[in-house]
This record gives sequence, C-alpha cells and structure tokens, in this order.
Amino acid sequence: MPAKGIFFKCALALLLMHRAAAADSPPAVLGSWGMLGTRLGEFDTPYDVSRGPNGDVFVLDGGNERVEVFTSQGSFIRQWATGAGLYATGYSHLDAIAVNSSGDVYVAGWGFNFHFDSAQPLVARFSTSGAPHGAFLGPEIEGVSFFNCYDVVVAPNGDVVIPVTWTVGGQVTSEGRIMRLPYDLSSFTEWGGLAGSAPGQIPLNVGSIAVDPVGNIFLTDSKGSHVDEFTLDGDFIAQWGVPGTGDSQLNSRWGIAIAPNGNLIIADPVASRLQEFTASGQFVSVWGALGSGPGQTHTPFSVAVDAAGSIYVTDGGNNRIDKFGVGPTPVRSVSFGQLKVKYRP
Repeated sequence: MPAKGIFFKCALALLLMHRAAAADSPPAVLGSWGMLGTRLGEFDTPYDVSRGPNGDVFVLDGGNERVEVFTSQGSFIRQWATGAGLYATGYSHLDAIAVNSSGDVYVAGWGFNFHFDSAQPLVARFSTSGAPHGAFLGPEIEGVSFFNCYDVVVAPNGDVVIPVTWTVGGQVTSEGRIMRLPYDLSSFTEWGGLAGSAPGQIPLNVGSIAVDPVGNIFLTDSKGSHVDEFTLDGDFIAQWGVPGTGDSQLNSRWGIAIAPNGNLIIADPVASRLQEFTASGQFVSVWGALGSGPGQTHTPFSVAVDAAGSIYVTDGGNNRIDKFGVGPTPVRSVSFGQLKVKYRP
C-alpha cells in the first residue's frame, strides 16, 4: 500500500481513538460507605448530600429522619434528628439539604422548610402558612407555601434558593416558583409563573437545582427531559436536553451539581447512572449501571462535588454514599487537518 494511504488510515484511526477516549472516560471509583440500618453511619434511603465549608459531607438520611455528617473519606462525625415530631405535625417528606459557608444547614421538603445552625441544630421551622410550630423558633413568613419543595441550594451571595409549587387557598396551582431568602429566612422574593416545559417556564416538578459561581441557576425537570438555565433574578438564558435513555440523552433527572470546571453532573435514578455535560449542554461522559458493585449505582438521587472535583452520590437503592474521582477531560474538537499536521511523515 502507498505510504500516503497508510498515513491517512493511521490518522483516521487516531482521530476516532481520540474522540472515543475524550467522550467516554468515566471518573475513577474512589469508594463508598454506608449500608441499610439505623445505627450511626448507616442509612435508610439517603435522599440528598451537601458539602460543608470545611469539606465535611452532610447526608439527609430520609428514612431515619436525620442528618449525618462524615469526613470526605466516609468517617462518621455526628448526627442530629430532623424527624422528631415533624412527621406527626404534617411534614410528609424530607428531600433536600444544603450548607452555607458559615456552616448553617438548610433542609427542605414537602410542606415545610427548616434552618439549622451549625452549633445548635434546629433553629426554625415554618409551616405551609409560614407560622412557627412547637419548640422551633423563627420569624413568621406569611403567605409562603412549600408544598412540593424538592430541593434547596445556597447561592454565592448566601441567599437560600428553593424551587416550589406555589399553593393558593390550600389548592396546588399550576405555577412553578423560585424563591430566594436571606440566610436567616427572614424575608423572601420569588419569581416564576405558569409552569411548563417551554423555554423560560419553570417546571411544575423541579427535580433539582444548582447555582454556579456567577449566580446562574440550573434546573432539572424530574418528569421532563431538559435542563433550564436562568439568572438568579429570573431572566431566562437557555434550555437544552434530548429525551431518551442513550448516552447524552436525558431520561429522569434528579440531582444536579456543578463541578469546579463549570460542568454539570446529573444523576438519573431511573437508569441508575450519572452523566456529565458542559454548562451549554455538550455531552462529556456517562458512568454507572444498575448494581451494587464498585462503580455501580441503584437509584442515585443526588450528587455533590467538592473543590477538588470529587463527586459524592446518594446511592439510594444501595443505602450508601458513592465517591468518584475527578471527572474526565472535557471533549475537545480535533479536526482531521490538525491530526495531519501533527502526524504527517
């Protein structure tokens, strides 16, 4: 075969190998911790995970109605109960947890919202009408309803951001809202409107929410197939996503987190997998499969990422926390011409 033909075949093979390696390399499996149970360090359906300012891992252990705190390596530190007396007073589900830079912990769910203090666990609890109850302290926030509040996140400016289904007169309306509250939950602003899947609308069933370092909000739709991006003040930026179960496609989105490089990590509990995308929706990688072995997941609900890029996943079906290493190299476009210049004999 002529040398020129051999060169072009080799260049084509290198191009295909480069693209496959760039798009398909998953993060390294760094381990997992936890098992089904009620003892310290065990879980009963962990719903959400968040990172504290000193690197500790906060896990909302939904079935055991508590918060458990671990080191980044999985060593148990402490716990406190969130459910004592709460389910009896109407709180139907604890879904989400977030920690701010001062160590305050926020827990959200159907019916109420909570603010914990890092030194004195439970500070305030609010009902759907905004009134404090029982031994929980805090100012009244009138007119606020948190029915179907699935997530909570802390913005770079310290605001607490919560996606809710707005409730009027005890009836759930078809409106999706994003609420912003100061760290002490003493007031609020909100934006949104008629819920839907069109660009610029807030999904009626927000799966998860994340805020990037400049304050842009990313929302997943738990019953749709797209990701929406807004400014913190509610201006629509973009929508992307393709429905399906294949690589780069979105099926059931739940948890979402932002990596240090700005990419999005999205948990898919139905397909038991995680995917990484750029902020503009370009597919980077997919990993995980149904199972209990290393690197496998079973109904991953939520995800958090630390400053080094390590990824923490609430593996709900396996009742554990999975930890993965720094994500793969982002996909880079390499042309055939660039390879010809680099490898030309």
